[in-house]
Amino acid sequence: GVQSLPTKIVAVVGAVLASLSFAAFLFVTGIYESSYALLALGIIAVLTAIWLSRNYPKVILETISVSLFLIGFVLLGVALDLFDVREQFIYLIFGILSICTLPFVRGHVLLLIHVLVINGSVLALLLSGHGDLIHIQTSILAILLCYYLLAEPKILCISKNMPFRYTPVRTGLLLSFLGGLLLLGMNGWMDTTSDRLWITSLVHVLCMLFVVHKLFQHLGIHHTYLVYVLYVLLVLTLVPTLYSPTLSGAILLVLLSFFVNYRTGFVTGLAAFVYGIAQYYYDLDLSLLTKSGLLFLSGLFFFILYFITIKNRPAS
Repeated sequence: GVQSLPTKIVAVVGAVLASLSFAAFLFVTGIYESSYALLALGIIAVLTAIWLSRNYPKVILETISVSLFLIGFVLLGVALDLFDVREQFIYLIFGILSICTLPFVRGHVLLLIHVLVINGSVLALLLSGHGDLIHIQTSILAILLCYYLLAEPKILCISKNMPFRYTPVRTGLLLSFLGGLLLLGMNGWMDTTSDRLWITSLVHVLCMLFVVHKLFQHLGIHHTYLVYVLYVLLVLTLVPTLYSPTLSGAILLVLLSFFVNYRTGFVTGLAAFVYGIAQYYYDLDLSLLTKSGLLFLSGLFFFILYFITIKNRPAS
C-alpha cells in the first residue's frame, strides 16, 4: 500500500542515522583514506540499494536500501573530492546519476530521495555559481508541481508502474518547491538580488490564474463578466506579493492543493503561508495600516472565491 508521509520521514531519519553509523565505522577502520576503496564501495552501495528496492519492497528492507543509497553518495562524494574533482562536477555527477537510476527504483522512500537529490544537486550547482538562478529553478518547480497535480489522471495512465511512483514523486516535488520558497525568503545569506524576486512571483500568479481557470471550468461557471472580474481582482490582490515569492508560492500551493484535494500540500501550504505572512510584515517597507489593508483585501478575495466554489460545487 501507499506509505504515509510520517512513515517516509521515519524511514529517512533511520536511514540517515544508519549512514552516520557507517561513516563512523569507516573513520575507525581507516578505509576513508583510500580514494579507490571509497569509490568502489560507493558504487557497490548505490547498486545494492537499487537492487534491494526492486526485489524487496518492504519497509525494513527499504530503510536499508535508503541507507545504502545515502552512504553510497557520501562515499562517492568523498572519493571524487580526494581525486580533486571540482565541486560543481560532483553536484553534476550526483544529479545525472540520480536521473539515470530513477527508472530502476521501486521503493517509495528511495523514489522520494531520488527526487530530492536531483533537486538538491541542481540547487547546489546554482548556489556554487550564480545564486540568482534559484529564481528560475523555483519557477520551474512551480510549473512542474502544477502540471503534476492537475494532470494526475493522465500521468497515472502512462504505465502500470506510475500509480506506484506518483505519490513519492509528488512529495519530492512538494518538498523541493517548499525548499526553494524558504531559500528565497532568507534575504541576505546568498547571492540573490531582491529586484529579481518578482520573476518567481509572476510565475506563481500566472499559475494561479490557470488553476482558477480550471476551477471555474470544473464548477461550470460560464458567466463571462463575473469570471473576468474575479481574474482582475486576483491579479490586483497579488500585485503586493510580487517581491515576496514565498507568500505568492504558498498561496499557489494552498489554491492548487484545495482544487485537487491534496491534503498534505494544503497543510504545508498553510504553514508556508503563515511563514510568508510573518516575513512579509517584517520585510515590506510600509505602515502597519497599509499592510493590514493589503492582507484584508487578499483574504476578502479568497473568501469570495471560496463562496463561489461552495455555491457552484457539483452535487455528489
